[in-house]
Amino acid sequence: MKKLISVILVLTLLLAVTAPVFSAKTAKDFTKYPTVRVAGAMHNLYNNYGTKEQYKIYDTDDGVPVPDGYIGEQIKTLLPVLLRAMVTGDYSAYAQGLVDAVTPIYADFVPDENGDVREGSGRGTVPADEDRRDENGSYGLNDYMFYDDWRLSPMVQAEHLKEYIAQVKAVTGADKINIYARCESVPIALVYLADNGSRDVAAIMFDASGANGYIAIDAVFGNEITITAPAVERFMECYAVNEFSRNPLAGVSLFKDPLTAELILETVRLAAGTKTLDVVLRIVSGLLEELRYTALPQIIMNSYGRLLSYWTMVGADSYDRAREYLLSDPKWDTFRSRTDEYFLNYGSDTAGILTDCAAAGTKIQITSEYGLAPVPVLEDWLVLTEGETATTNSSWGATGAGADSVFSDDYIVRAEKQGYAGRISADRQVDASTCLFPETTWFVKNASHNFLTSDRLWIQTAFLRSGGRMTVDSDPEFPQFLLADESEGTIEPLTKENADVTVFPEKPKTTVGVFFRMLKAQFALICSFIKKLAVK
Repeated sequence: MKKLISVILVLTLLLAVTAPVFSAKTAKDFTKYPTVRVAGAMHNLYNNYGTKEQYKIYDTDDGVPVPDGYIGEQIKTLLPVLLRAMVTGDYSAYAQGLVDAVTPIYADFVPDENGDVREGSGRGTVPADEDRRDENGSYGLNDYMFYDDWRLSPMVQAEHLKEYIAQVKAVTGADKINIYARCESVPIALVYLADNGSRDVAAIMFDASGANGYIAIDAVFGNEITITAPAVERFMECYAVNEFSRNPLAGVSLFKDPLTAELILETVRLAAGTKTLDVVLRIVSGLLEELRYTALPQIIMNSYGRLLSYWTMVGADSYDRAREYLLSDPKWDTFRSRTDEYFLNYGSDTAGILTDCAAAGTKIQITSEYGLAPVPVLEDWLVLTEGETATTNSSWGATGAGADSVFSDDYIVRAEKQGYAGRISADRQVDASTCLFPETTWFVKNASHNFLTSDRLWIQTAFLRSGGRMTVDSDPEFPQFLLADESEGTIEPLTKENADVTVFPEKPKTTVGVFFRMLKAQFALICSFIKKLAVK
């Protein structure tokens, strides 16, 4: 019996000593832990969700539903009012008419003045009720998708996320999970991490984060809308068609019909070249000034401004200005206290939350994109961005040269002397050395906001398979700077050979010859367009 007990004790001791070794070996591949993917905004929402009376109040493809013919009717009604206002200089009737026209569209969609949605409104996450590991004992990045009503406060959504993570851990038996979030879902993940810590989180992966500011929301909520002809022209050249002279991004366009897109683009070019666009935009800017403090705040707060989640994507530098512009009325007191709660406790120090996670041993990977034009309502319309979030913000601190420039030779020489030249992109537009986590922050040029979010999660998957040990220097397939080809659905290392620096050339002056060439191009397109319609 003594010998038997001795053997058992020896085996127990041996198991106790070797167990951590086996555990560490298993943990080398973080795909052995389930990944909870936090969905961002823009998925379908419903009223009377889950009942026979359920109906859609937001569509992933079309947005908030608008009744057929409604916009045309409102234009017919408001156009005479606008023309009269432009003659008399009194825009009050037009401002009120505009508010009255827009508000009903969002009546079913917006929460109440406190930011609360109606009972039975929204969309819930499918419960985590099964272990979805594959035959190799690994999990995919889409196995456990957390959906929530994306209009809600991030604090409320973080509580729901906490419940979902507990479900995932219970059904899988995992002691740790990974978190992957992007865009509007990053603030939700940050709140969860700040409130619950990250000791049970193996890896955090953030992509195209909106937590430090979302450029269009900053501009609109912060009352800094500025429209200029060069910004409009660059935007159209970037997105109107699939072949661009300044920003060669394939696969992304504003119009499904390339002929229509080319016709509109040539019209914009002609208008810009003849200064007609400047005249039109001066009228638009004048109208904007008339409505800036009358109709616009009401329209914003009767639509997306009433979503607590959208306020998490107001940058910390813009928050006070946006708060003063939109939330100064006492009726927003409760709503304002909720946005204040987020910014005071979370949004004002997102870097601190991530730093604490890293100190607790959690591995952190960040993906940021650049190379696209932003919406043309920004004063700094040449900021590096993937169209929606500024690269500096989504990367937690990268230095950008600007979309129309590169770092100077002196900047490169200084970087070489100080030893961080290897953190500068081949196109000399991004300096990653100033990031919060320069060794685990990747940049993808010419990738749009949604490019890496379906099955194309190469960097995130490679990072997990490495057990979080992969850095921007450790895998030649995934260096710090990559180039996307959206038409092919691929990425490759960004090099001096494929960098294709898009510094904008100075435009030739619009001479009579240039004007007629532009007019000829537009006329040819109109003829093609008419011919196409005739064939139909």
